[in-house]
Amino acid sequence: MYKHNYIRKQVFAALIGSIFITTTLVLISDANGKYQSVNGISAAFSWDSYDPDINGDGTKIVFESDSDFLGECILDNQFEIWLYDTVSMTYTRVTTPFNHSVIKQNAHISADGTKVIYRNQPNPTVWFKVSDIILVDTTLMTSTRIGTTTAVFNPGDYLTISADGTKIAFKYDTDLPPNNMEIWLYDTVTMTYTHKITNSGNEWSSNPSLNADGTIIAFNSNSDFLGQGNSHREVWLYDTNAATYTRITTASNVDRTSSSPSINADGTKIAFVSDSDILGQGVVEGQNEIWLYDTVAMTYTRITTASGTDRDSQNPDISSDGTKITFQSDSDFFGQGVVEGKNEVWLYDTAIMKLTRVTTATANSTSGVSIVPRISGDGTKIVFASDSDFLNEGIVNGSFEVWVYDIIQKDLSRITTALGNPCTAYLPLVVKNGL
Repeated sequence: MYKHNYIRKQVFAALIGSIFITTTLVLISDANGKYQSVNGISAAFSWDSYDPDINGDGTKIVFESDSDFLGECILDNQFEIWLYDTVSMTYTRVTTPFNHSVIKQNAHISADGTKVIYRNQPNPTVWFKVSDIILVDTTLMTSTRIGTTTAVFNPGDYLTISADGTKIAFKYDTDLPPNNMEIWLYDTVTMTYTHKITNSGNEWSSNPSLNADGTIIAFNSNSDFLGQGNSHREVWLYDTNAATYTRITTASNVDRTSSSPSINADGTKIAFVSDSDILGQGVVEGQNEIWLYDTVAMTYTRITTASGTDRDSQNPDISSDGTKITFQSDSDFFGQGVVEGKNEVWLYDTAIMKLTRVTTATANSTSGVSIVPRISGDGTKIVFASDSDFLNEGIVNGSFEVWVYDIIQKDLSRITTALGNPCTAYLPLVVKNGL
């Protein structure tokens, strides 16, 4: 089964004769950042909000959306980066393009809420091949371009930022050969690249996660950094001060993989995804589970046990103190009738070893999925995207919105409402010669 890390929908309009046909391209990414497309057709006017991230105390949320929250004539499918203040309940538009076809995505926010980073693709006709990384100071509302790709295949994505916003790690390919993806570390104060995790060959390193001060990077790679004969994807740690690698996982056989690490503030706890039978419990190949690794005790804890071999747990995110982990899964952990493929958001408390189901898909949703949850550093709030109408508010069928779950109050709130362009003109994005 193809295991995805997140689902991305991008709508393109192609001019055929005198008729505009709008096509939804669904891109499914694995933990290495490689994409597959699943074709589908959508109506011309649909508005969605995706890929939210939340700061340390849960007061700031960044996300991408083509909804026109402030009535500024944003075009359908013109995705912008937005910042939402949960205290004042106000939106701030972070990006304003010189060209409506510029694609902006993968936004992340620092724990202190002062910095936002996102991936900017100026040329949508070269999908996932040429992109920039943009750093935004949310206090001054100034933008800085920190990287530009120019080679054949150089996506700067899988971004992560330290708690104080001084360090940024990302997957990048600026060297030959193509597809030799490496992890880079950028210092936002000195405006310099300080480290590069260099692969042992033409391999793929991805999914970086930074601890609070940016001195430790957790990531996954199929590179053989320690000369152990490794050729499959494992989770690694890189200490930027000592310039040393630590291998966190060892696959139970050559067909097993570990990926998508999320590291806590002091670097002592790492949540990750793996189908390896790490503890000899009979985990089936392809059955991805959520695991926790303690770097001090050097011990593994299995967080999930799939309800079936076709069920999947993905996208873990850990709180600053390492006591709470959120993730998405279509496993029916409690025997409540969760449908295969219908991902829900879950929360695991490591202190009391308790699993909590955060979402329950509504029957009227098209895909009925809740995806890519992120937890605030203080472990009090979870933000995620979903097309479920949890509060029976009449959400347009198939529209993804951003939601916040208050762990303390056990309360679910919707922070986005799909709003179309109030202007009369609709200018479709024309992509020549396909992708």
